[in-house]
Amino acid sequence: MNRFFTNYFLTHWTNVFFGAQLDIRGLVRLAKKVNAGLDLVPWEDWTTVKLNNVPLGSVLPDMGKKSDGTNWDPFAPGMNDPALFDRVHGAIDLALDRAAAAQMKYVIVFSGMATLESRSAQWQRIVRGYIEVKNGQKESLIQKAERLKIVLMMEMLNSVGDPKTWQGHPGILANNYQEMVESCVLPIGSAWFRTAFDAYHVAMMRSDPVKMVELYPKVIGYVHLAGIVMNGIDTYAPTNRGPLNAVDQIIDIPGLMQTLAQHVPPTTPILLEHLPHADNYVDVADDIEASIALCESWRK
Repeated sequence: MNRFFTNYFLTHWTNVFFGAQLDIRGLVRLAKKVNAGLDLVPWEDWTTVKLNNVPLGSVLPDMGKKSDGTNWDPFAPGMNDPALFDRVHGAIDLALDRAAAAQMKYVIVFSGMATLESRSAQWQRIVRGYIEVKNGQKESLIQKAERLKIVLMMEMLNSVGDPKTWQGHPGILANNYQEMVESCVLPIGSAWFRTAFDAYHVAMMRSDPVKMVELYPKVIGYVHLAGIVMNGIDTYAPTNRGPLNAVDQIIDIPGLMQTLAQHVPPTTPILLEHLPHADNYVDVADDIEASIALCESWRK
């Protein structure tokens, strides 16, 4: 099947921890079967992926460990928080180096958890973190990204959901796509700083993904897709991130993809980030192929 969007990716975390729970070699095999790349792969597995000629998508900054020895979630610390500013700035700086060494084009970044400071002050600190040259360095993060030809992409996350299943990320600063674009992406004003447009997170926060694409078409650098499965319940509280083609899935995937096709290049990466219901390799592969076919079905 000829595809309009030429760069589909499968995500590491949804296929390692859920469904068939494939290891990295199983993921490589799956990606080759469905003609896709792999994304959000831990950097220690990059060599395995590259040796098998499977494209790698984006880099997640490694935020290191907390004082109790556990790892920071990549989305939790942010330059909005003065106490974590240096940690996050350094992690993004390192992520740019790692991406360049692996010839990857994208680094995913996050706002961090909101503090008690005003939201505008927090966003302003984030903007300064990217455009100002930090003491002891020769270039800003944006200048470095431009030099290395790597796009930094900020992703919003949903902060509401079902506490028993997918409660989202309560407390995250970037829980509104329009606010994130207006307060951070546009003020930075660089082609090297865009958004990872995640239709699942946008819709979970009761925004219309199609409208957001139409309002801010030029800031989208990457697209993430997952289904919101309602299971007959009139609430934005899915039992899981469902398949794109589930009967009770509420995002209009063909309509969204058609709108995206009108506004973003066909080379824009499309990441399939839904949780597979299947628990074996063959059925997972069939699900991925069906998901890609659904994404392309608007062309019929």
